[in-house]
Amino acid sequence: RIAICGTISNYNDAQAPKNEIDISSMIYTAQRIEGFVCMPWLTGAKGNFLKDMSGWINEGKVKVEETFVDGVEQWPNAFCSLFTSGSSHTGKLVVRV
Repeated sequence: RIAICGTISNYNDAQAPKNEIDISSMIYTAQRIEGFVCMPWLTGAKGNFLKDMSGWINEGKVKVEETFVDGVEQWPNAFCSLFTSGSSHTGKLVVRV
């Protein structure tokens, strides 16, 4: 199964990036591609995401990656970098004030 969620770095691209998927191999191996939005998981309507994820983080099963930008005056650049392909940040982008 391939889960697809968010393409924020491509929102401003004139053309969507091309994907090469071998449909016939997916059919015979019973694979599927499924898009989803986060809100049902964050609100608890589906699953126990917040409880499960916080447990996995505390147990060290999931590593949280964050990029910090210092100073509130830097927030416009930090925000714009969310929409730029190939930007240097990884994980959550945090502006420290």
